[in-house]
Amino acid sequence: MKTTLIALFLSIASVVSAQIKFENGYIINNENQRIECLIKNMDWKFNPVHLEYKKTANGIAEKGTLSSIKEFGITGFSRYVRADVKIDISPADLINLSHERDPVWSQERMFLKVLVEGKAKLYYYEKEKLIRFFYSVSDTSINQLIYKQYYVGNDQIAENFKFREQLWNNVRCSNAGLNSVENLRYTRSELERYVKKYNEGSESRPIVNSDKKKREYFHIRLTPGLNYSGVEVLYLML
Repeated sequence: MKTTLIALFLSIASVVSAQIKFENGYIINNENQRIECLIKNMDWKFNPVHLEYKKTANGIAEKGTLSSIKEFGITGFSRYVRADVKIDISPADLINLSHERDPVWSQERMFLKVLVEGKAKLYYYEKEKLIRFFYSVSDTSINQLIYKQYYVGNDQIAENFKFREQLWNNVRCSNAGLNSVENLRYTRSELERYVKKYNEGSESRPIVNSDKKKREYFHIRLTPGLNYSGVEVLYLML
């Protein structure tokens, strides 16, 4: 029985290994040279910190790192760009949520996955239990879209929806109403759809809110302990 399980494991490992192959792509190095090459497609669940590539099919595999590669992409599959960004490292699991509303910032260098191209770009980062989205407009600096859950009191969970204000101020078509962001969720599908829609109407420049009043979005979920059946109330502060 043990021998059978070992054989099965080795067979599965062999199949998985065979599926990982070098595919057409490119890298951009620190000298801004674009090099067409073959990249080992690991189908990364978490954002990579390095990659393997070959300059020719029979060439020697080389290692690219955050210090040597500015950008890389696998044709028809994915594209990553190196960025020096501030990222909120607040814990996201309910057991370890903090009582602080504001993000806990850390300055990091990372490869961000490009989800949406265009005048506005959307980027993705995932590491273990941490998922964060970033954006830029017209090649401005890359900034995180802010969303955070935190405790208020002993049994209430609040949500900081700052990303809605960021999008309303910086990624908004001229004919958009407040309802375009007020129910927007911090998910890949909804953020991709929002940014793509903005890019489709990108003839109109993004509107920066000139009103000195600050819009802040947050959500209070009343929960007895960690029970999610409590009453939900959405607050919009102007």
